[in-house]
Amino acid sequence: MIVFTRSHHSPGCYSEWMRTANGQIVAVSCKAREKENTALYAYAYVHAVMTLFRQYSTDDAAKTKKNELAKLILEYCQYAGQKLDVSLENNMVHPIPYIGGFLTLSNDQTMAFTVGNAVVTMASHAEKTEKRMMPSFLWAGCMKKKQLSERHLPFRTVRVYPVSSTSFDHVALMPEKTDAAKESLVMESKADRKNAFPAVYRAVITGRRHVSKGQYCQDCADYRLAKDGTVAAVLSDGAGGGNHSEYGARMNVDVFLRCCEDDIPFDRFGSELLEKIKDTHEELQRGKPVDGIQAYATLMGVYIKDGVLMWFHIGDGAIYGQKHNGTVECISDAENFQVSNRTYFTIEADAAEHLYTGRIPKETYEKILILTDGVYNGYRDNAGAHDERDIPETERNNRVMDFICRIFSQSDTEDFDDVRLAEWIDSEEILRYGDDHSAILIDFGRREN
Repeated sequence: MIVFTRSHHSPGCYSEWMRTANGQIVAVSCKAREKENTALYAYAYVHAVMTLFRQYSTDDAAKTKKNELAKLILEYCQYAGQKLDVSLENNMVHPIPYIGGFLTLSNDQTMAFTVGNAVVTMASHAEKTEKRMMPSFLWAGCMKKKQLSERHLPFRTVRVYPVSSTSFDHVALMPEKTDAAKESLVMESKADRKNAFPAVYRAVITGRRHVSKGQYCQDCADYRLAKDGTVAAVLSDGAGGGNHSEYGARMNVDVFLRCCEDDIPFDRFGSELLEKIKDTHEELQRGKPVDGIQAYATLMGVYIKDGVLMWFHIGDGAIYGQKHNGTVECISDAENFQVSNRTYFTIEADAAEHLYTGRIPKETYEKILILTDGVYNGYRDNAGAHDERDIPETERNNRVMDFICRIFSQSDTEDFDDVRLAEWIDSEEILRYGDDHSAILIDFGRREN
């Protein structure tokens, strides 16, 4: 099985991974340097590369050539930076990205790439081998001679490494050459599940609507596992109509995880969460145009500590639980379930009135599944239907629950991982619906390293 681990300590770093529709696995880690708003630019660069590979076809032989791929990566990053420049009314040029990336190809090969001062390390513990992909020597030369334009990064400072072997079980993406940075995204294969941590699986997928327009995924999902057994998992869905609402989704996720790390008591958690989101949003907006960053996003999160499962939910999406006897229940449904044209967001003035919370004993459920509405609406409104007007509401809801039960059942298989979860929520019915679709699954019965 494949496990992804992020380790970032500075706001200018961001990493993401996904499974594409044709089965490719893409992982990207980025650092933006020496300018303001580095967190926003790092996020933009990563999603630009993810958008490229969401549309990328290795069936086109020309695209697999190293120089062609290098040019495409830089074109997408430059477009993302310029787009954000305009939204922020940034008169300064956008910061240079340092990117380490990894891509599996359809012909059982892999490809690694570095932009700027990044490093990719691929290792096989079984064979005791390691390959280290270093930055281009042209990068150091350009920096030394000060020939590197901040607006235009020469494509030869991007290095692309086709790798024929697929036996690597450990891939580390570091957006800086120095190990002292301790910034990395690690992708590794693991077979041992017998230890103290519950298994957590995560999938974030760009919908067809955004792909067709060359836009980024506006969902964000992340989790933390602490040594004392504490689990925090959160998913946020940016509003499609908001300008750069993907940053609102990232903001919600980061603030929620920080609140969990601060061990805020349940009776104060909701109010402090919204207050910290408000403060973070005001800081994000400071000195920027009023409509530069419209951080409208929902939030669904669970915080599990000392035998208690706490959940927090505002806006659409849903949280489901499976009991030890196999029974599946909806823990928290969308407040707007019956009014699909209205949802609620964390930065609205009345957010506290629409924040639903609860706490239950942890042992109540064996598994927890958090979904954006892009997942269940695909099945609710599209699955097998020729004319939705003829389908009763009860039947729509039943087929959603049937789909949820099948995901829980599939998670019992030996090879279930992030990629398998992505395959299940990336079905034709959901793709046809067109929205971004994301999920987090927590399995207390199965253990991870």
